[in-house]
Amino acid sequence: MEILNNALSENRFVLTEYEAKKVLAEYGIPTSKEALVDSETALIDAVRNIGLPVVIKGCDPKFVHKSEKDLIRTDIRNEKEAVAAFHDIQARMTRASGGVLVQEMIMGKRELVAGLIRDSQFGPSVMFGIGGIFTEIFKENFHPTLIQS
Repeated sequence: MEILNNALSENRFVLTEYEAKKVLAEYGIPTSKEALVDSETALIDAVRNIGLPVVIKGCDPKFVHKSEKDLIRTDIRNEKEAVAAFHDIQARMTRASGGVLVQEMIMGKRELVAGLIRDSQFGPSVMFGIGGIFTEIFKENFHPTLIQS
């Protein structure tokens, strides 16, 4: 798969959320509507195509845990809020090469994380658990390999 090969050729062992969802889509697994943008014009187009409300996130393989880097804005309800969030997140990603991910806002009671890890005792393993801020709070030495959400 091209996404995995590109990541490996860049000596990366972590996919961005956007890349991981592209891999999932290749296998027919549904994901949220989203667009990766790098300009204000592309942002406005994405917001209009996806529909409000949206979530805006920094998207770069250097930032596995986006919450602790303040790279997520949720429940954005108009284009003015979207533009402000876009510029704020871009400013926080000054050393990163990634873009900004615009996603449909999906409300639910739980957030989940899934990934593949190489455990020293068990070898390649699928990881699945409570996501969102709890992934960062527990600090379980989680080092995703090639896919994370």
